[in-house]
Amino acid sequence: MRLKIRFETYKQNFEKVWSVPTEQIFFSAKHCRNIFGQRPKAYDGVKRNDLWRILSTHGVSSGFIQVLRCLFRSSSVCVRRNGTYTDWFDIRRGVREGCIASPWLLNLFMDSCLQDLKEYECGLRIDELSVKCLLYANNQVILAPSACGLQEMLNKMNDSV
Repeated sequence: MRLKIRFETYKQNFEKVWSVPTEQIFFSAKHCRNIFGQRPKAYDGVKRNDLWRILSTHGVSSGFIQVLRCLFRSSSVCVRRNGTYTDWFDIRRGVREGCIASPWLLNLFMDSCLQDLKEYECGLRIDELSVKCLLYANNQVILAPSACGLQEMLNKMNDSV
């Protein structure tokens, strides 16, 4: 149920952003500081124990979480280097690249990292909408009205990861 409500909220905000005159957005952007960040190997950085907790708080059933745990429990890989393969080794962190569930799992993980930013009354203001962060894949842009506010938001986000 929570995911449906959040989707409707995002949809309304998206429509609102595109209904605002472009000049107003550029004027607001002139008075805004931002930092661009990229999470290298974003799929590999997901802490699985945190992921299971996040899924539970989002209302995912314990049975489905158990299925995902079983899927990720016996993850092992080998690496090909210069045409030869290494020995197999276990992976205890991250989500599987190429797995159909991995983008969804990564999005939930990143969303939980950004929840702490909701308390800040800063960001790029467009009417009543406050845009604090832009995400695309493993790229993110954090927006704040001052360098000090930007540093505070960055610290808060890094603490939650």
